[in-house]
Amino acid sequence: MADGLHIPSSGIDAGDHPPITPMAFANQSQLGGDDWRLYHYIVCHFLASISPDCAVVKTKAAFSVSGEEFRASGLVVKSPGFTAIMPWLSFKAPPPPPPPP
Repeated sequence: MADGLHIPSSGIDAGDHPPITPMAFANQSQLGGDDWRLYHYIVCHFLASISPDCAVVKTKAAFSVSGEEFRASGLVVKSPGFTAIMPWLSFKAPPPPPPPP
């Protein structure tokens, strides 16, 4: 948020209603239970909607050795952007394969 408001780069305004936004500060002791979980989700969603995009670099490699084809791919998160606020939407890269014996 230190870089200011970020305008979303995609999406469609259906015009049906304004975004759901938190209207007041609350904490878990004030709300508790499902009320707190819903409030927390709304706050996270709102903050993520005005946060920078997540920036990743994807890499693919393919090569052949003695007629055998090998392919690999991976990604590196350069800037988590909104996924720092909503980690359940972050990229979960699979672990690299184990080294050969």
